Amino acid sequence: MDKETIHTLLEEALALRNEARAAAGAAADLFEVDTVVSPRNVIRVFIDAETGVSIEDCVPVSRHIEGGLDRDKEDFEIEVSSAGLDRPLKKARQYRKNIGRRLKLVDRENNTWKGTIVSADDEGLTLHCDAPKGRRKKAAAPEAEENPDRYFAYAQVKEARIEIVF
Repeated sequence: MDKETIHTLLEEALALRNEARAAAGAAADLFEVDTVVSPRNVIRVFIDAETGVSIEDCVPVSRHIEGGLDRDKEDFEIEVSSAGLDRPLKKARQYRKNIGRRLKLVDRENNTWKGTIVSADDEGLTLHCDAPKGRRKKAAAPEAEENPDRYFAYAQVKEARIEIVF
């Protein structure tokens, strides 16, 4: 399965869907988060938008990609869905969309940080970090307590997930 072909079809589908959203007076802000093709040709496409993703967004994207692939050459299965809160953040637009929300971030040195996203741009994000707890509190640098805002370039982020707070 050619991932480049899938990506091209996805870009076309998102452009068409964004045009339809704009014509209906909605925000034209759909974007790709991730595309995964398994060895068994299961294609999983994750999309997002600042204004949210509905089933009405996923169906035409799925149909467009499926229509551009040839089942006679290769059998496949396709799933198009929103990125969802359980998936890690991958794009700068996702961080911007979630400003003000809680985040659990693991950096490239395997340090875990929790806090609230204060800002995000194309290069990185600023996290208002929680105060260290327990034994970590004693080992924490004094400047961490004075200024809990910490900047992370996206290249420093190993994984980041929104924390669901009840």
